[in-house]
Amino acid sequence: MNSSPDHPSAAYFLQASLQALQLECPQAYQAICRQLSGKQLLVEIDGEAVGLGFSQQQVELVPVGEYQPPPRLLLRTTWQNILDLVDARLTLQEAVLSSRLDLAGASGDLVLLYDAMLTYLRGGVRTFAFPLLLQELRITHP
Repeated sequence: MNSSPDHPSAAYFLQASLQALQLECPQAYQAICRQLSGKQLLVEIDGEAVGLGFSQQQVELVPVGEYQPPPRLLLRTTWQNILDLVDARLTLQEAVLSSRLDLAGASGDLVLLYDAMLTYLRGGVRTFAFPLLLQELRITHP
């Protein structure tokens, strides 16, 4: 993934964090795959868009322009909100209700996305790689 040393991209962060889950907390990674299988998600962090496609076995980064049809799920937030979530200054529920985490999609898909996000956060705290990724975020997005 393209990323400058002073500004890791959203694609880099998502790919690295998902790889960490896959290697260090495979039960969480597989749960996310099952929860969102067949779905495409557009993630926007501080305006940078990253596409994710889910199958029963894996999550793939999808170039945003290659979605066919367009993704039906959207997650929009900021780096600061991500840090607030992982530092427990903000719960996922608070983030959604206050629109600090903007979600769009069909109601059934949003329930699946919410559950997958909880799985991602709970799995992430069980990895060795997440603290390093977060440290990198704290330096580049103070």
